[in-house]
Amino acid sequence: MFFMQKTLDQGVLIMRIGVGLLFLVAGFGKIMDVAGFAAMAGLPSIVAWLITLGELLGGLAVFIGFLTRWASSGLAIIIAGAIFLVHLPAFDFSQAMTVVNFFIHTALFATLVGLAFTGSGKYAMRAD
Repeated sequence: MFFMQKTLDQGVLIMRIGVGLLFLVAGFGKIMDVAGFAAMAGLPSIVAWLITLGELLGGLAVFIGFLTRWASSGLAIIIAGAIFLVHLPAFDFSQAMTVVNFFIHTALFATLVGLAFTGSGKYAMRAD
């Protein structure tokens, strides 16, 4: 048990870096063509902008460990929306990519909820 407690903060740091980078890249990709993202997802422009900014700013906050619980909670809401509005309706066992996309987003949702419960850990801009 001592080993587990000793490395908990390092594990949270690794999760934060991975998830934060993922959202920074996704948000940056969307901001390059918000109108295209809105059209592809069938969203109003304002919602597409909110998602894009949420992914960019939330990803940065998780990455550096600033208000990690709040940022992770907000990103989990965005991912839940993606799961229920995009990936679940398109889910088809005969199409491998729909299954993979659904599972990836579900795993990402679980990771974000975990970060919302654990917080940023010791190695953060503002530990919470």
